[in-house]
Amino acid sequence: MLLILATGLRISAAAGLRWSEVDLKAGTLTIPAARMKGKRDHSLPLGPMILARLKARKADPRAGEFVFPGAAGDKPLERLSARFVARLKDSDGGAFVWSPHDLRRTVLTMLEAMDVSAYALKRIAAHSENGDVTAGYLADDVERLRGPIERLERAVLGGKGGVVELRARRG
Repeated sequence: MLLILATGLRISAAAGLRWSEVDLKAGTLTIPAARMKGKRDHSLPLGPMILARLKARKADPRAGEFVFPGAAGDKPLERLSARFVARLKDSDGGAFVWSPHDLRRTVLTMLEAMDVSAYALKRIAAHSENGDVTAGYLADDVERLRGPIERLERAVLGGKGGVVELRARRG
């Protein structure tokens, strides 16, 4: 969930992330077109706190093909466990009513509030730019997104990597 909050990835892209898709040296990840809704490769920079967490996870001797392996270890995480979801509470101790896609909406809302350009938002979200003539003139450079992603990471993880309190809608 922290990876989604720090990148805006869809749950399917984040849960199925393979180590071969993560470049720890460059601090980026690239989801191949076959696993993306828009059927285009999707590259994003990683902020320093998420990068450090991924490096620590990769150093674990149990690390296999998947960054987030499922219970058997040889397949990606397929769903969130009921035990994990039940542990998530708001600051008043109440249960959250949420979906992983709510995290994605939160990310895009936070980035927009930081005055990140609409074109950068579309690239971070891997949304289509078909029919947008201006978007066709812009270089698709993953490094251009590093600043917004690092600001997002600081906003959601705080300065020391702890999660900042977010409130979910009740319902």
